[in-house]
Amino acid sequence: MLPSRKTPALTYMGSTKDGKKALMLVSSDVKSLFGDARCVIGSQTCQLLALEPELPETIVYGNGGKTYTIELRKIHLVESSEINKAPLGEPPSPKDE
Repeated sequence: MLPSRKTPALTYMGSTKDGKKALMLVSSDVKSLFGDARCVIGSQTCQLLALEPELPETIVYGNGGKTYTIELRKIHLVESSEINKAPLGEPPSPKDE
């Protein structure tokens, strides 16, 4: 979750089939998006965003209009036989902030 678990403006969902873009679920609390990322799902409001490396995206989050700029540095895919699941409903640890 970016920028943090307390402020989950974007949540990483995986990469595109070609591995060149990161697919990010957009929170319903995001008020605006500015940048070159492509909205994959959503017509009135973007629900799924495809981020490319080295193209910053600015996000306006919440009623207070807090602004975050996120830049994906690179995508590095790793194959694993294990499934890593994030715990749901548990409070974030201080190191996640």
